[in-house]
Amino acid sequence: MSKLKYIIWNVNLLHENVNGCGGCVALATLFENLKDLGAETYLAMKTYQRIPGLKPYENEDFFSLADFPNVENTHNLDLDECVVIYPEVTIGNPLNCKNVVRWLLHAPDVIAQGTSEFYGSDDVLFAMEGWVKDMSESMGFNVEDEILKTLHIDFETFYDKKQFRYGSCYAIKKGWVDSSQIPDYSLNIELFFNDPKALAEYFNKTQCFYCYDDKSYLSILAALCGCDSVVANTNSQTEKEYFDSRSNFWRYGVAYGINNLEHSRATKHLLKQELIKEQEVCLSTVKGFMDRMQNRHENK
Repeated sequence: MSKLKYIIWNVNLLHENVNGCGGCVALATLFENLKDLGAETYLAMKTYQRIPGLKPYENEDFFSLADFPNVENTHNLDLDECVVIYPEVTIGNPLNCKNVVRWLLHAPDVIAQGTSEFYGSDDVLFAMEGWVKDMSESMGFNVEDEILKTLHIDFETFYDKKQFRYGSCYAIKKGWVDSSQIPDYSLNIELFFNDPKALAEYFNKTQCFYCYDDKSYLSILAALCGCDSVVANTNSQTEKEYFDSRSNFWRYGVAYGINNLEHSRATKHLLKQELIKEQEVCLSTVKGFMDRMQNRHENK
């Protein structure tokens, strides 16, 4: 039986704010990882590559040169020999592909309520992180034991320039905060999501970053830039529970609550090396995913 080909449903990558979307970065990185591992891989629709540090796209990278809903099979691929990978927020199976993977970047129905009603009974669910798997299973979903995860960090953009620092910045994203809890004169850095270099520059100018979304990689990027990085919403978990449910690199440079700033400061110099290690781990999960899907296909 021939090797499976992969199509990534990249509707999320078509909007302007791609750099402020962790799921978008994950999808684009998965595309690059699969190609680097030798898999024939396509993005569903043509778009531009706007994530710093990832390779430019070429015309042959696209299943269709048209936008949704007018998607066309430009390469005349046999869809029975393809796996389509949908992020968990995708409704239904727009490509009508027989082999469907739902990649859970968050638990189903959290970001887009009701989308799981349109999952197929034969869809295979892979989680991006351990906490996503645990949360999804607690909601009754059957998720593969193996994690499928990616990690892309543009180290040439996000690094400590050793500049003078003052003041603070913050982001809310998918979190919640009472406005009275935000420090006075603190800047919302979500204003810079369309410009990663400006974001990195501001992380280099400010002393402390408060993130009210406890799952955002912005906390990691801020720490890489030398900022004191604080996960500010700490009501639902203990510090141990928080770090135990995440990849190991989260233990470096990030404070879970303002009272743990000393931990952030004492460990942030170790963060980059831990991220490099994690990238190798992530690539191995992509390889494991390819092997599992190929075996599944051959044993049908």
